[in-house]
Amino acid sequence: MPKVIDHKKRKDLIVKTALRVYDEGGLKEANLSRIAQECNLSRTTVYQYFKDVSDVFNYLVKTQTDKMLQKYLSEEWSKGNCYERLRRIMADIVVTADTYRPEIVRFVRSLSAIDANIENIVHHRTAKLRLFLSRLVRGGIKDGSIRACKSVETTEKIMAQMLSYGFMLAYFPESAEFSRSLVTDYVDYISSSGSSSNS
Repeated sequence: MPKVIDHKKRKDLIVKTALRVYDEGGLKEANLSRIAQECNLSRTTVYQYFKDVSDVFNYLVKTQTDKMLQKYLSEEWSKGNCYERLRRIMADIVVTADTYRPEIVRFVRSLSAIDANIENIVHHRTAKLRLFLSRLVRGGIKDGSIRACKSVETTEKIMAQMLSYGFMLAYFPESAEFSRSLVTDYVDYISSSGSSSNS
């Protein structure tokens, strides 16, 4: 009887191992051969899933943002007006970043070292999340809980502040608290009861 392989479990093992290998030895050690060895898999098997180390981290960005999106689309997050929902989601993202701080620091540093085009990768891989947040902003404008603003530009500002918080955690932890407060302060600012100047 042929062996049944759980491909998702195997991909997750490769990703977790890649983060650990990078953390222990830096970019020089983070190659698919070493990762395969650490996973007790053949190099050929690892190449069936990922073409290079950059591909491993792209997959990680995609799976994590997809998980976030699925979580925030659930019924428990759909109670209240759009501003309240956006505020709860942003607060949850910040708390989650704080909870998984060591993993986020490793991830941000590894992505930065592996691919200089990190901003484009993250932008591309977070497109669904951006679209969802943009819909929330538009819904908030419509239900009156968010002031009149350009929803796409406002969403980009929210995303930029979230990503900035991740980078601050990784490279400037002493300034991370300030960056953290900017995320929630901006969401408060765009509420219909927030400050009076336009976003």
